[in-house]
Amino acid sequence: VITASATRSCRGTDHFGGCVVGADHNGGKVATRIAAVRALDNGWWWEAVDAGRLPIQRCTDCGLLRHPPRPMCGHCQSLAWDAVDSQMSGEIVSFTTLHYPQFPGYPSPITCAVIRLDEGVNFVANIVDTNPGELHIGQRVAGTIERVDEKTTLPQFRVVGAA
Repeated sequence: VITASATRSCRGTDHFGGCVVGADHNGGKVATRIAAVRALDNGWWWEAVDAGRLPIQRCTDCGLLRHPPRPMCGHCQSLAWDAVDSQMSGEIVSFTTLHYPQFPGYPSPITCAVIRLDEGVNFVANIVDTNPGELHIGQRVAGTIERVDEKTTLPQFRVVGAA
């Protein structure tokens, strides 16, 4: 799915009808990322990220931390919750690097990882400023909240220290 403001920069189409990177099909408009859906159950989370924080939802009845945000605790079925801010550090549990296809508005290659935050929840985010060939499971990472395009603020993680 490509947003209406997105553009494909390509030299034409390949023999399968796909875009070949290099030519412009959208009048020079700059591509943006696909906007996240902000709804009742997760709007508060995106507002906190926009403000520079990474909140983790917590059940106020049993204390279980959970992510992604949802209305009910999967452990005790309580609807009561609050949130704690993550310290944004953890370790890589799994990762993949996408080289193709290249998505407008996204860096290429892009590395996406499951990160076990020190608070104990798994979080999916990009690993940036790192050679994907040097990543490994168990590697320590630290995150920051960054503006990735004109409309989008996201947690981004980087490898820290020697592992």
